[in-house]
Amino acid sequence: MAAPTIAVDEAFSAANGLRNAAYFIRMFEGLELDAYQDVVGVWTIGFGTTGPDVRPGLHITPDQAMRYLEDYITTDWQALDDGLTAEVSAQQQAAILSLSYNVGRGRVAQSTLLEVLNNGDYDAAADQFLVWNQARINGELTVMRGLDRRRHAERALFRIAPDTDIAETVIMANIPLMRETVALAEDRVMIGYGSVAPAESAPRRVDAVAAQELLRS
Repeated sequence: MAAPTIAVDEAFSAANGLRNAAYFIRMFEGLELDAYQDVVGVWTIGFGTTGPDVRPGLHITPDQAMRYLEDYITTDWQALDDGLTAEVSAQQQAAILSLSYNVGRGRVAQSTLLEVLNNGDYDAAADQFLVWNQARINGELTVMRGLDRRRHAERALFRIAPDTDIAETVIMANIPLMRETVALAEDRVMIGYGSVAPAESAPRRVDAVAAQELLRS
């Protein structure tokens, strides 16, 4: 029996896409409550939030970090949605938002990724995530291992509805296994290969096999 992809897509609202993006981004961004400079010298705080208000000496709470993240990606989507004519699922929306959060909404808005996506070429759009794996270090563009891992995971997330086997393989290869639960907002936790569940129903500890089953489900 074919998977009920239409029903699944209809079950996801834009708000869920934003929520999925927030969870996904937090898998790659460590939480820092004091402002710091990243590898290219940009002042950063919280879950990788940047901007003119982030300055030396700034200190925030975990709740503020969550609000910064949610406000940022909501603004990103409002800006990107105007130039997006293709239909996207919640997973695809989350992948695009993860990329824009990392490289900037302006660059994504002008990217080949959105151009080919608007032309209906979803496979080409998925491959465009892999282009954004470099940072300028000492004046030279350099492939960064962390960026490359994140781009593969975003590509997998973007393709997760049409090709779950590929998504599973890439996610397991690029996201570290969390054997114990990590607390998130709204009484939810993350465990395994980034699986998110209500705290009361999630297992407290998993091995690799159990984590793979959670990912598949």
